[in-house]
Amino acid sequence: MKRFSTYAKRRFKSLSDHLDNYAHKPRPELLHKVRLLIKEIKALLNASAFCVEGFNARQRFRPFRSIFRMAGEIRQAEVLDELFRIYKINTEDVAKSKILSADRNLVSLFQKRLPEFILATEDNQEKIIDSIKNVRYSCFKKYLNRKKREVKKELFPQLNKRDLHDTRKMLKEIIFLSPMAKKTREKLDPFYDKLQALIGQWHDKQTVLMLLKTPKKSFALGQVKKECRNELLEIKDLVCQFYG
Repeated sequence: MKRFSTYAKRRFKSLSDHLDNYAHKPRPELLHKVRLLIKEIKALLNASAFCVEGFNARQRFRPFRSIFRMAGEIRQAEVLDELFRIYKINTEDVAKSKILSADRNLVSLFQKRLPEFILATEDNQEKIIDSIKNVRYSCFKKYLNRKKREVKKELFPQLNKRDLHDTRKMLKEIIFLSPMAKKTREKLDPFYDKLQALIGQWHDKQTVLMLLKTPKKSFALGQVKKECRNELLEIKDLVCQFYG
């Protein structure tokens, strides 16, 4: 499937470029884009594993896992720092956690490993592209529709709150893969992107609640809890409007 190969080549090129740019100037938006590109590559690998016999998505993703995890630690700490600032949360009220340890040392370590990460990206792209070009369009559509059914099962008629973060991953996979559909009229409903954004906001606040020391009540704690409840209601309303 030529669309798969073209899509993959562009993602690999963009990933190498963004890693190289981050080496010279570490900016949060670059790191966010790096993680987004790796998620797009992973979506391709998952679809390929479904459609190509003998294709091992887990094995093919291994060279990118370290990049994704390290970038994730830095990125999550940046997001939490911003939320702490918004809600005026003192770091003394936050339970000690590895999640908050993304200081300059971690950024520096990530930068030091960037040549290794860029080389791993370039070394593996040809092997991956050579395999995914064998994906048939009919199988790709089958996989995409299967993912949509799996998402619906997690959301409707009963919302599975416990696994919402995993459901968001499936929503993103649908969003990443949908542009490869042949017919332009098959454009993805805005519901999917709106829902994944809402779940992302809700999940970030859930992480803040987890890190706050529960015995100590504060205005910030009450405010975050209230917004979590409101966002969960908004998620449920959006789901009911789409599937109901």
